[in-house]
Amino acid sequence: RRDADLRIKCFREASRFPQGVQYRVAYEDALTRTSAAHAPWYVVPADHKWYRNWVVSRILVETLRDLDPKYPEPPDLHDVHIE
Repeated sequence: RRDADLRIKCFREASRFPQGVQYRVAYEDALTRTSAAHAPWYVVPADHKWYRNWVVSRILVETLRDLDPKYPEPPDLHDVHIE
């Protein structure tokens, strides 16, 4: 827990320094350039596990709903002979 708190604190305080601002700009640029309609990035807050889990589950549900997956049709077994 202490390590996680320290990482969060360091990330938040990084914007106080010039290289921290450059890091944040580079991070946002990388996400923007690699995100696509077919494979988007999502920034998920992780301060609270229950909220993180809820956000991820909502993204999964919406994605699966949009994909509308179907079970494949069973194969035609009329020509299969079992001995």
